[in-house]
Amino acid sequence: MMRKMNKRVYGVMMAAMMAAAVSVTACGGQKSTGETMTVQTQPHDDSKVSEMPVPSSGADQAGVQETGQVSEGCVGMPNPFTDNDTLEEAEKNAGFSIQVPDKIDGVSATAFRNLGQEMLEVIYYNGEQEVARIRKSLDNKDNSGNYVGYAEIQNKKIGDRDVTLKGNDGKVVLAIWNDGAYGYSISVDEQGVSLEEMTALVEVVK
Repeated sequence: MMRKMNKRVYGVMMAAMMAAAVSVTACGGQKSTGETMTVQTQPHDDSKVSEMPVPSSGADQAGVQETGQVSEGCVGMPNPFTDNDTLEEAEKNAGFSIQVPDKIDGVSATAFRNLGQEMLEVIYYNGEQEVARIRKSLDNKDNSGNYVGYAEIQNKKIGDRDVTLKGNDGKVVLAIWNDGAYGYSISVDEQGVSLEEMTALVEVVK
């Protein structure tokens, strides 16, 4: 009787040890050797792709937020963006240029990034708070990485641009458009800006 019980206890102990070993192995296999990004829920939950470096000259947006930290659990995604010291350097790496406002809400751009030769991204920070994020990419699709379901969506002609504007409570958070060759987006913080303010930003970016 005692021998049968010992075998049963031994079997239970072995099963528990094997389960623990499998759990440790699964988590350990997801260690990241570089910068990682977490999915953003607002405003960038791609994400804007989202990956946000600490602002020095760098910032994702996007992405989501893009914080350079390992995401919850054991799974992390490498940050696909390249941080550059200047806008000129980012443009050179991307192979195309972008025109952006000198300042937004009183702050200058501090992050200049390229996603290979597919996208340019410029981010404005007030301290560690992201103020705005502007993207230009080699396609006509929505490149914002912002999938928030805003209550207010309107299409507006701004100059020669057909722009989709999204936001809440009379404030605009996101502007998306294309010129047939490039796709553009401007994202601001969730408090949003007035239609006039977003219109002025859209008119500058190209």
